[in-house]
Amino acid sequence: MHIVFKAGLVWLGIFLSFAGYGQEIPLGVMPMQYNPSFAGEAGVPRLNVHTGVRLPRSQAGYRVDLSYDQFVPKIRSGIGVSVYSNSSLSTYYNRFRPDSASGLTRTTHESRGAAHGFSVAIAPKFSIKGKYTLSPSIDLSYHASESYNELWFTNGTRQDIVSRSVVGRVALLFNSQKWYIGYSINVPLYQAFTYNSSDVYPARRFVSYWQMGCTFQRSAESRFSFTPQVVFLTGHEPRFVLTTFRSFRYFAPVEIILNFRHNKFIWGFNRAGLHVGWQTARMRLMLSQRVYVSSTQSAYLGGVSFRYVFKHSEPGKNRW
Repeated sequence: MHIVFKAGLVWLGIFLSFAGYGQEIPLGVMPMQYNPSFAGEAGVPRLNVHTGVRLPRSQAGYRVDLSYDQFVPKIRSGIGVSVYSNSSLSTYYNRFRPDSASGLTRTTHESRGAAHGFSVAIAPKFSIKGKYTLSPSIDLSYHASESYNELWFTNGTRQDIVSRSVVGRVALLFNSQKWYIGYSINVPLYQAFTYNSSDVYPARRFVSYWQMGCTFQRSAESRFSFTPQVVFLTGHEPRFVLTTFRSFRYFAPVEIILNFRHNKFIWGFNRAGLHVGWQTARMRLMLSQRVYVSSTQSAYLGGVSFRYVFKHSEPGKNRW
């Protein structure tokens, strides 16, 4: 009966996760999102699921992410697999569009996009005096996306964009039970880009991420803890702007999360909004939401994430 209850709890969490859809993922929900060295970091098999939704329909979108990782003692390495899928729909109106037959008319245009992909990572672990862990890693991923939009300011010209890419990542993670710092570099291995059925060959981009976090608490058994995490992006990226490619260099924070925990209750702030949840040694269920309001549009973003480890982890582990 106890086994049936635990199995039901796992599948309930997965079901709740797939009940919503989303566009933004709170930092840490998908451990290998920015650094594949987190594969096997918990020391035990770990499942992570995130879904969310963006509303209203005029700015609709969904996202589904799933990852699994574990530590393999025989090769002293972590292995991990991640998959994702997302879609978006944007409906907007141009105020007045010239029309030779009826004069000025108000017309509707749509932009649609969809993307999916998967990645596989391996991350050897090296213990330093039993207090620290050094983990280099490599990761191989495939990404595919398709989108179209009509631009009223170019007389209704439709843009169809199809992209396929294979990206390798190399990364390094140095961590203790209370803090970590990591660095990863994206290495494009293959890129295929089609604009309105014509092949385009953009320059390969350089993108890397610095990621770091720390947990503040008196001991591993403390009832209260505070965990801030942040990701900085640095890169050189050619972007497609209308009909030309322009190059951008940048260094900026792209992700942050401030998480508080008291006993099993968690709450805090992240780029996707406010979050609340329930966390035990083996399970975490977290809800996040944000309302975006501007002079031209407003939107609601809601997400559900679920994590489950299949064995008890060591004290102080599985915190990220």
